[in-house]
Amino acid sequence: MVFSNKGVRALFLLALSALCIVLDVDLAYVQSSQCVRLDSALRQFDRNGDFCQMGSNSQAARQAQRDVQSIESRYVRDGVQMTQPRPADS
Repeated sequence: MVFSNKGVRALFLLALSALCIVLDVDLAYVQSSQCVRLDSALRQFDRNGDFCQMGSNSQAARQAQRDVQSIESRYVRDGVQMTQPRPADS
């Protein structure tokens, strides 16, 4: 049985196409599985009371960030002189 160059090329392309389709289907299956896991995790977070109360912690963190930014801005505006202790009068 002798194959021509065109026949070998066609067989190779057919095998490559089949491999690509199998990999594509496998990737879709993995993505679907990950979506189910993500959905399950998000539903668990919604039911978890500690996670729901985390919003108030987030607000406190934002307030602390604003305070630090305000102090840093004041430091930049006023310079180093305001942060260093004054020399004692002799």
